[in-house]
Amino acid sequence: MAADAHWQALDAEQRDRLIGDQHIEPPPTLDLSTAENLSDALDDCDLRRWSERTHALRNRFDAVRLEAARLLRPDVVRVHLPKRTLNTTEEVKIWLAEVEALLLDRVQKGPIAL
Repeated sequence: MAADAHWQALDAEQRDRLIGDQHIEPPPTLDLSTAENLSDALDDCDLRRWSERTHALRNRFDAVRLEAARLLRPDVVRVHLPKRTLNTTEEVKIWLAEVEALLLDRVQKGPIAL
């Protein structure tokens, strides 16, 4: 987020609101000073749950970035790039041409976010 120009243009109150809207919270501080505390912390950490949280956070940060852009440019539209597996240099070139055409078309209608 720190490298995002839109994020940098917001004031602290706007940033805090966007983070809060997406329920992004810093991880709790754990007391790992004893073996028992460490064991309790590990018991509370379900690996599947952490994996799900990690994936969810990516989506939440994407949503925050988009909302930050919309605060500054309300007309910004999200553009989703086509997804596929590319196996050859030629396939990469075809995909790049398709993406270029898509982005050039959309940006003529207004600002876009990826």
